[in-house]
Amino acid sequence: MSAVSIPSMSLSGQWKRWMLFARNAGMLPTKRLNDHPQKRGKPRADDRNAAMVHDARKAASEIRGAAYSLGKAPEHLTENQKIRLNMIQANDPQLFRAYRLKESLRLLLKSTDVDQAEEDLKHWLFWASHSRIPAFKELYKKIRRLCLWQLQLVTLSLIKSLTKWEGSKMDAITRKTKLDELKGNQLNIAMTGIPLRYKGTTRTEIVYRIPLDYLVYNKYNGRIGSDVLSYEKQNGVLNAELNDDKAIIEKFLYESKVDRNKTTMDSLLKNGQQRYGIVTSDGTIVDGNRRAMLLNRLFHKRDELRYSYEEVEKCKYFLAIILPDDAEEKDIQQLETIYQMGEDDKLDYNPIEKYLKCKELKPQYSPCLARNQKDGNQDKHLKHPSR
Repeated sequence: MSAVSIPSMSLSGQWKRWMLFARNAGMLPTKRLNDHPQKRGKPRADDRNAAMVHDARKAASEIRGAAYSLGKAPEHLTENQKIRLNMIQANDPQLFRAYRLKESLRLLLKSTDVDQAEEDLKHWLFWASHSRIPAFKELYKKIRRLCLWQLQLVTLSLIKSLTKWEGSKMDAITRKTKLDELKGNQLNIAMTGIPLRYKGTTRTEIVYRIPLDYLVYNKYNGRIGSDVLSYEKQNGVLNAELNDDKAIIEKFLYESKVDRNKTTMDSLLKNGQQRYGIVTSDGTIVDGNRRAMLLNRLFHKRDELRYSYEEVEKCKYFLAIILPDDAEEKDIQQLETIYQMGEDDKLDYNPIEKYLKCKELKPQYSPCLARNQKDGNQDKHLKHPSR
């Protein structure tokens, strides 16, 4: 089309002239875009536009409130809501398909049959992924990710449970039962008449030959307490009953005095266990954790260390006093302090372990120290009344 020259005039006049020219040239519709099909006044009986408007208004009034119908369960719908839902089914198949997806998921979440729910969920996920509804396709992806995550979580929990069941030592109750049975057999007695300072008095105790499988390490014992606390702060709490955590504790015990381990192991092989240990009634080692570790090492790693079974057979037992059931944490700490840090011929403990042990004992003895200090001040006052 050739360009048409339009005389110069005001902007509004130029715009109107251009619109009139475009409409006459067929470049614009004959009706304005905002023209309503219904004319003013009462329409004629044969007015098609009026009939269209009437039908649209009727449909709008019928669909009004349909959101409540779509949000309710089918069994809770009123008669009018059912009519609106049927109208949606007839006029908007995609919206009705979304309603069915929503209801299927609701019923699935209420299912009590796990196997049936799993099958229904697979069917629903397939349906949602092929629904051609963007919102439900996105929901499918989220549920899929969540199911995979939960499956991994359940699998991991199951593996941990199986590991704990198959790869762990006995629990405290089982160990206590085993030790009670062991004490009832005279053949398990190794020594008698052993003095033990316990709860402020000296008692005579019996040393028993205890299978190492009945015992667990004291991970916070004075020899490795600082190492274990540092490890747990970064990696989580160690459980001495689990084989993996037991190996970590044994590593700390072995590294606590590497230069003496070979000598002690040779002595254990040649002379047996010369110094008895102390264990609680549920099998926790109070004194002798390093010796027990070396005995375990000799027996369970005999092939690696090139020892025969006959040479290390005696190493599967630990000689120890079994404390009474009434032993409290305070009593155990006192025994550990006396027998681990108070003997000159024991291996030296590093200053950090001694500091941590003093920190543990301070709350127990602070009242006694304060009372003694108070009594001392009173005596001092009596001697020097002038003060």
